[in-house]
Amino acid sequence: MSNQVEIPVVKTEIDVATYAGKTVYVEGIYQQEDVRMMQVNPKTLLLGHVVVVLDDSCKVFLYPPMQKEARRSKQEIRRFEHKKVKVLGVIYPTIPQEGAVQNAPCLVDIQSVKLSDS
Repeated sequence: MSNQVEIPVVKTEIDVATYAGKTVYVEGIYQQEDVRMMQVNPKTLLLGHVVVVLDDSCKVFLYPPMQKEARRSKQEIRRFEHKKVKVLGVIYPTIPQEGAVQNAPCLVDIQSVKLSDS
């Protein structure tokens, strides 16, 4: 008999609110996000910040932008960019960072990033 707890999967902004502060899988499309306030429409914005875009177009940041972990590795970006992923971590309805400009959900304490099998 298994005592393993089923980890919820967040696919929409409503799921974010439901599971706030809990360990979850966030499932959606992995893409880079330009977090600068004054964007000048560059041809490329490879700054290393990443969001997972949920089914309802809600963007979930991987770590608050000011934390060093928010800049994802080039290898991770090459592997997952524009693909459907499942990311395991703790979800917050807003970025847990003093003075955060972006008003968006955020995943912290990330344990894994993998391709989604659904």
